[in-house]
Amino acid sequence: LVEEIDQRLLEEFSFITTTTTEDLRARYTRISENVNQLVTVMGLLGMLLGSIGIINTMQVIVRRRTVEVAVLKTLGLQAGQITILFLIEAILMGILGSLLGILLGWGVVFIIRGAAERLLAAELPFVLAASPAITGFVVGVIVTAVFGFLPTLTAGQVRPGVVLRPTDAVIPKAGRLRTLFALLVIILVLSLIAQSIIGSFGTALAIVIGTFVAAGVLYGTLSLLIWLIGRFFPSLGVIDLKISLRQMLAGRGRAAMTLLAL
Repeated sequence: LVEEIDQRLLEEFSFITTTTTEDLRARYTRISENVNQLVTVMGLLGMLLGSIGIINTMQVIVRRRTVEVAVLKTLGLQAGQITILFLIEAILMGILGSLLGILLGWGVVFIIRGAAERLLAAELPFVLAASPAITGFVVGVIVTAVFGFLPTLTAGQVRPGVVLRPTDAVIPKAGRLRTLFALLVIILVLSLIAQSIIGSFGTALAIVIGTFVAAGVLYGTLSLLIWLIGRFFPSLGVIDLKISLRQMLAGRGRAAMTLLAL
């Protein structure tokens, strides 16, 4: 009926343009789809950046507590038990961080709503829905636990002899098989989370793998850049600069990971 009326108006008054309710519906549908795509991309990027921060945080925690881990090893705790302890700590951090993020998100929404109402001179209805908050909480805890899993594997490899040489505490590597297993778990869990957003597991898996490959390329590029600067940048006889360049080479991996997060 609407299309028929529109057609008759155009036939009767050819010099006018019309906009029907169907045109408005199609226009707003396209806008809604674009907004949904933007929110999806921003959510995935935020999850990736947050995961890099989680890995850095857990690495710092493990590095600063190597002596404590060595003491626990001398008391009889096995590597798996140490890993579980740090994993529980990561989950608790995820719970607290997710709750804080939900509260901050609601606070920011109320601030934006108040500013928009003053700008538009109209009341904007807003309801605190439980479903998005619960989803965000669950995703936050899962992502924290998954990305905190790889650094916790290294905690279980600390040797008890560190107790006798606390100044020489070095974080051992988790091992190739453990690292590969942890990466597979991370990719699978992230793909399942992205599937709930995108709708297709194959597409989600391809996006997650592509993101990891891109992050790996960027990490390698940044690591190479740090090595080149630390190795060939002239110190010009300045002792502090020379020490800083050597420190860059010593902590190249951590510096590259921090630059990647930034």
